[in-house]
Amino acid sequence: MLPTMSLHLKLKHYQRRGAGTRRGAPRASTVVALTGVAVAVTAAVGAPVGHATIVGGLAAFTDGSGTPAVSSSPVGPFSSADLAGSLLSAEQAAALTGATGAMQVRGPAAGFLNTAKDISDRHCASPWGPGEAESYTDNAYTGLAVSTASDSVAGSEHTITQAVIGFADEGSLRRYKSRIAGQWRDCATRTITYSPPDNPSATQFWQLGTADSNPERTMMIMSQHVSGADWGCERGFASTTSNIAIDVLVCGRDPKGQASQAIRVITGQVPG
Repeated sequence: MLPTMSLHLKLKHYQRRGAGTRRGAPRASTVVALTGVAVAVTAAVGAPVGHATIVGGLAAFTDGSGTPAVSSSPVGPFSSADLAGSLLSAEQAAALTGATGAMQVRGPAAGFLNTAKDISDRHCASPWGPGEAESYTDNAYTGLAVSTASDSVAGSEHTITQAVIGFADEGSLRRYKSRIAGQWRDCATRTITYSPPDNPSATQFWQLGTADSNPERTMMIMSQHVSGADWGCERGFASTTSNIAIDVLVCGRDPKGQASQAIRVITGQVPG
């Protein structure tokens, strides 16, 4: 495990910028990753779940009758070592966020993030952040990789938390996506409070946006904004046809659209 990975970067940035009068410590976390999307996307936006189709390597669901088709992927399952090379490099992260300087990547590591234990409602663990231990309780995964990227200079303007998780089979991933779809739907537009474990009185307030999908319905997207700051984040969640979940959080001054970009790049790098 990487000690530096225990700091959730969006809170780390918030602390550096000193938004308002709240200067809480970053979320303490231990790392291990997981993610998913297709059923989650359609359920979150209220569309019927139907037959599985393929769009650019991601599992998409269209309107129709019946249950999602079983994955026909002949490869996998994948170990943590198999998945480690799927994550964004420092150069990819910089290009995606528009950072003018170099970015540095910490990881990959295999361990769940554990910041959701300090939020006001643990039911919102999945929309709160990628790879959270409170969200991944199914024990149906075969491997995972998590890393963080941030500007290499002080006062980071850009951060990315990224996780890829391999599931044992299509059914396990589908059940996970169906479960967290309800969490994204229930927690949409809510304000989540975070109480730093080393300073519980320095509460931070995060406004979650609506649970949206891209036009192809292959990704679940949600914005996040911290009270009193000109800085926010975008959550993104998707799954591939080889039973790999992709979970990202991109933060900066204007991260809109960057979570979906990160998912597309990672999709092109996952095995299978």
